[in-house]
Amino acid sequence: MSSNNTKLILDELQWKSPEWIQYFQGLNSNNVLEYFMESPYYSECNKTEISNNQLIKMQSLEGVDNSNVNEEDIMNNNGTTPDVDRSEILRNLPYHIELHKTLIKFKQGIEFILLAVNEPNNWIIRQQRKETVVNANQQTTVIYTVINEYYIIGSNVYMAPRLGDIINSRLLNCSYFLNDSLRKINEITNGFTIKKGFGFNRESLQEHQSRVKKNRDAELASKNKESNQNKIKNEDMALVDKMLAQ
Repeated sequence: MSSNNTKLILDELQWKSPEWIQYFQGLNSNNVLEYFMESPYYSECNKTEISNNQLIKMQSLEGVDNSNVNEEDIMNNNGTTPDVDRSEILRNLPYHIELHKTLIKFKQGIEFILLAVNEPNNWIIRQQRKETVVNANQQTTVIYTVINEYYIIGSNVYMAPRLGDIINSRLLNCSYFLNDSLRKINEITNGFTIKKGFGFNRESLQEHQSRVKKNRDAELASKNKESNQNKIKNEDMALVDKMLAQ
């Protein structure tokens, strides 16, 4: 029986909501973040720490006063790490412009932003932590640390795999093929001696493949023979039982 407290494995999850898309008459760059905020990725994050986006949502975006944030403030702060260019998003998408104006006011916290757009149906959402640091000269620096990224293809939302998981998967594949290669090499060697090192069978590739196939066929024939013997034995025992029952 499953428990309601079972923790979701987010990087193995794929989520979509056709009902939401139908209700809002389609998915686009202006509403894609709101669509994402309906997903388990967003709700699971807010269970451990309420994000700035959720704080804004609870008092509604329209109810937040961001009138004193001008266009220069918007363009001087892209709302994420310096290596990302969000200028097109912050110039052309009204929802994200208003959200950015409001997020600028937060000194710290978890944030979700639209990172990249590839119309008509590809988007990337970033989850990040914002911190404001004041140095000895009273200069303020805003630091963004990437936590996760999510990509949306069509209506499907996925969590981007972590680099460590990708490397681990590749290493497992390499390990499998390396072991397979070593096994094949072992089949064509005569062992190792200190004097001569490794010795290899003097047979062509075709001969080697033929020998391996012959060994496998013999092994399969042996298994089939054993299976047939067991079948005959079972039939004999069934016949004896029938005779005894008469």
